[in-house]
Amino acid sequence: MGTSFEEQPKPPDTPYPSAPLIPAQRQAPPSPFPSEPAHPPRRWPWLLGGLAAGLLVGGGVGATAFPSTIVQAAPAVTVTAPAPPPETVTVTVVAPPVPAAAVEPSGPLTTFSSGVWEVGVDIAAGKYKTAGTDGYGCYYARLRENDGTLEDIISNGFVQGPATVTVRQSDGYFETSGCEDWVRVE
Repeated sequence: MGTSFEEQPKPPDTPYPSAPLIPAQRQAPPSPFPSEPAHPPRRWPWLLGGLAAGLLVGGGVGATAFPSTIVQAAPAVTVTAPAPPPETVTVTVVAPPVPAAAVEPSGPLTTFSSGVWEVGVDIAAGKYKTAGTDGYGCYYARLRENDGTLEDIISNGFVQGPATVTVRQSDGYFETSGCEDWVRVE
């Protein structure tokens, strides 16, 4: 037997030209109707332009037909700072001169208040009285040398009411605190 060749089917004739095909995402398939234009005329730019012009004209008409809302500015607010503190005024009162008769005599005092007093120099020896405390309590002490030791104390006391103390010439110092004035009575 002889070899026979089978004939391959022939592709059908296509109505459009045989051109290499570009992938579908890049070009649309050719139209089956060659008389139709490849792209229809673009009418949408005119449509959009007319729509925009209509809105502009309509917006202008609407602006005159309806009154717009008038917005008023808020009233001004005034903030007042607090007043400065009052100015401090210092007044110095000058006492009138003391007459010569009222001047204390020189020498040891016979009336004194709180402090440490040297006997014979600051205060005179003698018997002194006080009305008592000017606050919490009245402390007094007769001292030898005023050196701050316990051995320095000749006698001392802490009273709430009136007190009487005899300060001797042999005492070195007299200390008092929290008492009314001490006044010499003898």
